[in-house]
Amino acid sequence: ITCPLRFFLSYISGLKPDTDPLEGINAPLIGDIFHDTAEIVYKRIIQRPGSHVIQRNTLAELLSDMEGLVGPILDIVFDTVYFHPADRWRRSEEAWKMVCQQARPGNQYTGELIIIRKVLMQYLTNLLRFDMRHTPFRIIDTEADKLFNIKCAALNVKTGGRIDRIDEMDGHIRIVDYKTGNHVPSIKDMSEVTGTAGKHEGYFLQAFLYSYAVLYGDKPQLPVVPALFYPAKAYQEDY
Repeated sequence: ITCPLRFFLSYISGLKPDTDPLEGINAPLIGDIFHDTAEIVYKRIIQRPGSHVIQRNTLAELLSDMEGLVGPILDIVFDTVYFHPADRWRRSEEAWKMVCQQARPGNQYTGELIIIRKVLMQYLTNLLRFDMRHTPFRIIDTEADKLFNIKCAALNVKTGGRIDRIDEMDGHIRIVDYKTGNHVPSIKDMSEVTGTAGKHEGYFLQAFLYSYAVLYGDKPQLPVVPALFYPAKAYQEDY
């Protein structure tokens, strides 16, 4: 909707811009590192007791030693995303394997990378603190691929995407999409979500499409809530 040519070049032709580690780390990569680290942190949590229910004491333990318990995971993800980039769709699997092997990559954080790592640790702290205020809750899935079909005239289009996190919290199924950027959108009505003229907020459309994909495929019994989560803002008690 924003740029049909960009969509064609990226998703139809499959062209991707070259990246050079010497040019520094960009905003999308920062988002990727946060996403993959958050996924693995919760994957480890639910693996240990064999339960997807997250308790307050578990998150409190992580928050009491972020550098010792979360820091190594962040370093591994940094390695698979930035220092030794793995294939995007296998990246989290590679990082998870390294976490299970208790790997210790020798990342050399210099200059802006030192600052970015600190920022990401604060983002992860904000996420865990927010979640601790809402315990107990249940993680249903992370990085889940959900698709559905749209039939229009002679076309049958499959759409959807990879959902950062699906959980059950406060009597709702939340479809959570992490946003590490600073742009926090607002809308006046649905024309700004689905319209093609004037203002268009893609974040909202994305969240609604993901939510519909869950409704379409899983048919949950609880209400489904799209949730855009901004870790940079979540330090506020009333967030």
